[in-house]
This record gives sequence, structure tokens and C-alpha cells, in this order.
Amino acid sequence: MQPILVHTGIVEKGQQKGRTLGFPTANLPYKDLELTGAYAGRVAIEEKVFAAVIYANKPRELIEAHLFDVDMDLYGKTITVELLEKVGESKKFTNLEALKSHIAESAGKARNYFIA
Repeated sequence: MQPILVHTGIVEKGQQKGRTLGFPTANLPYKDLELTGAYAGRVAIEEKVFAAVIYANKPRELIEAHLFDVDMDLYGKTITVELLEKVGESKKFTNLEALKSHIAESAGKARNYFIA
């Protein structure tokens, strides 16, 4: 499948909201981002490729990638993200529990994308 979007950038420190919810993300700035929502995708770091759920945040011009089953410090590293298939919409949430539930649902759909 052709990627919907491919972007290479340097991981920057974000607000760390995802980390506090159990979904740490690698944050890449992206000027003029037109996409929004959650996507199943891949993240390439040096010679390795990891499955991920990737959130395109149009208002903040930011791509946030949560790599599955990976625990490493990515700040300052150059990574490439590929968005493959949309698995969730962008929404506003009234509380952190609702946000965490939505992230978990999108992550589950992204994992299933790679299983199928």
C-alpha cells in the first residue's frame, strides 16, 4: 500500500501528555499539515522500522507517533514516519479518561491493521 504521507524530521520534546496517559509519542513538527486524525503507520529510526499509531494534529502542525512495544529515548533523533491508513478521527475531549480511551481504541485499530 502506498503511504498517505511520508515525513522525515527531528523528534522534539512535546507536552508529554501521551506519556502520562501510557502512550509516549515521538513529536515531529510539520508545517502546513493538511491531515488530521489517527493513522496506522510505520516509523523508521536508523535501519529499523517499527509499527505505530500516528496522530496528525493539523491545528498544532505536529505529527505524534506512538511506537508499539518500543521504549527508547528518541529526542533529537531523525526519524521517518509513514501514514498508511486512517484509523480514527480527531476529536475534542472533556476529560483525560475519554482521551485515553480514544487513544487506546485508535492504537488497537492500528495494531489490527498490521495483523490483518
